[in-house]
Amino acid sequence: MKKIFKLIASLAVLFSVTSCDLTMDPPLGTDVKEAYTLEYCNGLRGYVYGDIKALMSGSFHENLDLFVDELSVRIQAGGFGYSIFNWFVYPTTSEVDTYWSSYFTTIMHINYSIKHMQETIDQGIQQRAEIEKYMGEMYFFRAYVMHQAALLYCEDYDPATAESQLGLPYPLEWNPDAKMARGTLKALYEQVEKDLKQAELVVDTEGSQNAIYLTKDAITAFRAQIALHLHQYEAASQYASSLYAGYPLISDVNQLERMWFEDNSTENILQLDVLKETMSSVNNYANYLNASYMDGVYLCGPYYFPEKWLVDLYADGDIRKGVYIGKEHNGIPYVLSVNDYQTNLVTPTAPGTTGWLINKFRGNKNFQSTQFTFSYRTSPKIFRIADMYLIDAEAQYQLNGGGLEPLNTLRQSRGLAALGSDVTGEALWTEIRNERAREFIGEGTRLFELKRWNQGFTRSYQNIVGEGVENGMLLVDVNSYRQTFKVEPGVLQFVWPIPLSEMAQNPKMEQNPGY
Repeated sequence: MKKIFKLIASLAVLFSVTSCDLTMDPPLGTDVKEAYTLEYCNGLRGYVYGDIKALMSGSFHENLDLFVDELSVRIQAGGFGYSIFNWFVYPTTSEVDTYWSSYFTTIMHINYSIKHMQETIDQGIQQRAEIEKYMGEMYFFRAYVMHQAALLYCEDYDPATAESQLGLPYPLEWNPDAKMARGTLKALYEQVEKDLKQAELVVDTEGSQNAIYLTKDAITAFRAQIALHLHQYEAASQYASSLYAGYPLISDVNQLERMWFEDNSTENILQLDVLKETMSSVNNYANYLNASYMDGVYLCGPYYFPEKWLVDLYADGDIRKGVYIGKEHNGIPYVLSVNDYQTNLVTPTAPGTTGWLINKFRGNKNFQSTQFTFSYRTSPKIFRIADMYLIDAEAQYQLNGGGLEPLNTLRQSRGLAALGSDVTGEALWTEIRNERAREFIGEGTRLFELKRWNQGFTRSYQNIVGEGVENGMLLVDVNSYRQTFKVEPGVLQFVWPIPLSEMAQNPKMEQNPGY
């Protein structure tokens, strides 16, 4: 048993570097037969699930929302988010490289796992069916990660031109030295479809609320997302609506708090497992609050604030107001702190100067070390039923101008009044987009939605002056035009560049236009 854990640990250490550094199979360091077991394959499976947890949490969400119009950078953020917020996005930008290397290193881990699992089956192992199921999960996650990478590094999919749109390399084998060309976007999604079919052949786990491993319902949810992205609106509506019965929407504020602060909800289709003992496997969201309890208040030093236009979308009566965004927790107010960098003293401002903060990610309360210490970590909610209602609404609108019924169902569950039948056309389309903004605040989806909708944006910071603070400390640098930055639809930066590191080591790689 100890030898197996050592093998998996050595594999993890080797896999922690980038794909450019991986030039050979991981050395096993013991009798090779010990690696071809169900236990070892389960360890590989767990490692890939860990990769997905990291990719779907913390800064991987924050940076994408900073880039568009969800978040403002606080004046005392100490440089955090500076380059992304200011649109300094070039092939040499560190975040551009980080996302790329993280996506493709995960793909490499997946391909190694598939290779090793197949070799284990070839050894004649008795638990063949179980390992084939693990392989099906690997095929699914390969498709999922490639879709995430394409959302960031490719144009929005256009059925009329997909055969000429640039795709991405889609590695299908463990070969760290491979130098692959990009191919087309159409080819990329044809391979996504092949991987999903491979997964569906063997993943037979029925869907269940709060499932922590891949289920048939999770595959259906991903198919709904992909169909919407590919402009296959009838299929998107059918996939999404087929999941309604199994995952009832919640309509009570206490239930909503349980979803985000206890990781338990009827709405979760796939929620990856995180425990207090393993919470370091996900990235934290401390930048939204940075709170410490002091003298009856939470002294907060957030780096990022939700934008004014987004805060204004939350009406009184919306159960998300106070849960997704907030000014207090359990009656204890959030008070903005000010850091004097000359004296290194942290002092509070007067009450009421904090503004609305993103409260959604203060973390699972069961992970807290004390009653007043937030964990800032939550189980990644890969697929939720709220997304399915919004996919259905958007798909119906694109098909025939409909979508009011699924939109109203979600609105009413969140405490909002149903829209009347007179809300049609552009007014309905605006409400569908606004509801997605309210529901998915802080989850890193806004950039991809703007691309899909071919929409620009205008930033609008919360206009709050720090009362009681010397010299009237502001939350944001109002003199920076980036705080009111206006972006037209379709500008080239909506598609991120291929990082310089990849261009330098892969002669077959083609850069995105304009960089």
